[in-house]
Amino acid sequence: MSNGIQDETTIIRNNWIQAETTVIRINGTQDETTVIRSNGIQAETTIIRSNETQAETTIIRSNGIQAETTIIRSNGIQAETTIIRSNGTQDETTVIRSNGIQAETTIIRSNGTQDETTVIRSNGIQAETTIIRSNGIQAETIIIRSNGIQAETTIIRSNGIQAETTIIRRNVLQAETTVIRSNGTGHKLKQLS
Repeated sequence: MSNGIQDETTIIRNNWIQAETTVIRINGTQDETTVIRSNGIQAETTIIRSNETQAETTIIRSNGIQAETTIIRSNGIQAETTIIRSNGTQDETTVIRSNGIQAETTIIRSNGTQDETTVIRSNGIQAETTIIRSNGIQAETIIIRSNGIQAETTIIRSNGIQAETTIIRRNVLQAETTVIRSNGTGHKLKQLS
């Protein structure tokens, strides 16, 4: 640039394929780094915030399809990771809390429909898992107590109507099972003392 600050650096391999590009802001801080594989396909891109903390990293497979994206918070803690299958469909998303503990994981089927969501408490213990059918209807929800013991299981029919709920006592003994008819009316199956 006219102010003498470096604008960009491009490194070329001896076979004339671009190896790396570094973009520099006008204030001299690094803005972005792109690494290119020897076959000319992009391997990785790193985006840097103005405070020099990493903002995002994108990893590209050798076939040019995105493999993974990691988003970093301004405090440097990982905020989110997205994993992409080799066919380009999303495979998994992991959301991380600002304290670095996993908050949620979403698993995606190869056809792009959601398969499962796991919610994690701030203490790192699993709070809930929701399983989704291939038609997008909720199949099952499992609620876990803060001590890690299963608290409740809810099974959903393929028509979206609740089929069954099982409530578990804190000592792992089943407390109650409620079976729901297809018309939505309830029937208490049994209760253990």
